[in-house]
Amino acid sequence: MKGAFFYVDAGKGHFTPATALCDSFKAQGNEGEVLNIFKIAKSPFWNWYCKDSWRFQLHHPGFENFLNTIWDTHFSAFLMKMIVKYHHSMNKEFMKWYTKEQPDFLLCTNFLGGIILPGLIAKNHLNIPSYVYAADVFNNPTAGTNKKITKLYIPTELGRENAIKNGQLPEQVTLCPFPLKMNLQEFKAINRIEARRKLGLNENKFTVLLNLGGEGIGETSLVKELAKLNLDFQIIVLGNLSVTTTSKYKRFAKNNPNFDIILPGFVNNIGDYICACDIQAGKAGANSLMESLYLERPFLISQLLYAAHATLDFFKKHNVGWVENNVVKQAMILKQYKESAEEQKQMAENLAKLKISFDTMAFCTQIVKDTHKFAQNHTKRTF
Repeated sequence: MKGAFFYVDAGKGHFTPATALCDSFKAQGNEGEVLNIFKIAKSPFWNWYCKDSWRFQLHHPGFENFLNTIWDTHFSAFLMKMIVKYHHSMNKEFMKWYTKEQPDFLLCTNFLGGIILPGLIAKNHLNIPSYVYAADVFNNPTAGTNKKITKLYIPTELGRENAIKNGQLPEQVTLCPFPLKMNLQEFKAINRIEARRKLGLNENKFTVLLNLGGEGIGETSLVKELAKLNLDFQIIVLGNLSVTTTSKYKRFAKNNPNFDIILPGFVNNIGDYICACDIQAGKAGANSLMESLYLERPFLISQLLYAAHATLDFFKKHNVGWVENNVVKQAMILKQYKESAEEQKQMAENLAKLKISFDTMAFCTQIVKDTHKFAQNHTKRTF
């Protein structure tokens, strides 16, 4: 079977699951390719807009929340449908690619795929399933709701409920395992001391993993507050740090030589770092959050973006983390957690009880089965 795994260049949160799924899909003996949907359709404006506007929003989270609150509507979905329907060159370039590659299904890890893929399929009279993976895990934006898709895959019950509330048909919304990257799927968890020893960290210090995500954009406000309180923490800052963010953290380290801060940047062994920490913190990127839950570490969301608002409901129900935008309160959460053995014990129990599946191979098998079922119902095509 041959699959096309599309993403939108609006942060690593969409590229990462597309890559994870494609790698596992090929490991099962299939053909697959990870593709930027706007590059395939040769739409440079939309590619630029998605990439640069997202990075701008990360630098200005208040604006991100304001803009997306206004934009995330069914009317926005309608406008995007019209753009796809009447965008002649987009349809023409997509068909050039499709005619050459002949995939058996189309899957997109960005909600925009829920509008774009069915539009391209309908406009070009194709008979192929269109799948969307809801990368936000606890919700799928209203602007991505479309009853013309074949399936919307989402890893949580809360996410399924929210997608249906937003207008997606219940029979279209299917629970799926969370698609871990292959190196993490194969990773064997180790205890904190062993992980810290492996990474050359202080074995006895309370450790916070500050994950700035694939874009590596963030402030030093939390570490400044921790330094001001003279807390004996070990802070690890991960991410492909932007130039401005790198400069801020290097300046902080220079001005606070006695504060234990480590800046590994982007790493390929994220599992070791999560195992080494007591708490992971950062903006509510779904991949970072879910990887933390997979390895049973609580998460402090220090910057709540619009798409992650449903995480509040998840945390309230399961008590596996905190959401706090105020830096002073963030520091107090970390301090109190460090000092409370009872709270740490309860958190460990809550994390162990979570009923979320993490199995990329099983997700790929699910896609294959759904594609066979689609073929049986719509065509005599065989694989």
